[in-house]
Amino acid sequence: MVVIDGNELVMGRACSEIAKILSKGAKVDLINSEKIIILGTKKDIFAKYTVRRNMKGKGNPEIGPKFPRTTQGIFKRSLRGMLPKTARGREMLKKFKAYTGIPKEFEGKEKKELMHSKANSLHKFITLKELSSLLGAKQYE
Repeated sequence: MVVIDGNELVMGRACSEIAKILSKGAKVDLINSEKIIILGTKKDIFAKYTVRRNMKGKGNPEIGPKFPRTTQGIFKRSLRGMLPKTARGREMLKKFKAYTGIPKEFEGKEKKELMHSKANSLHKFITLKELSSLLGAKQYE
């Protein structure tokens, strides 16, 4: 089992590295998912996710793609896009779990660093917690 701390990780880069770890057969737990960042301006990122959230089917508006609002759900949805679209990809996604904050069971465990996923401080960004609250998710402390 691999425990990864999501503090200041860029979402796309972290998803690709986690997908590689999952493809090797390891189980991955992501802690501090609310501190993951998305690079770009706040306005552009919010507009992109708002369009996704408001997508509806033409025949029946109740049927259609459901996009998550929570921090764990947003990250898991983007990770799903980087996995194979087969039964093997579904099995890989079942081995992934994201948490908000640090659960008690992971407090003393060693955390793996994803070096290529760290952000440069020069970029504009928004955290998943900010995006989640803008999309209307309930925040649990």
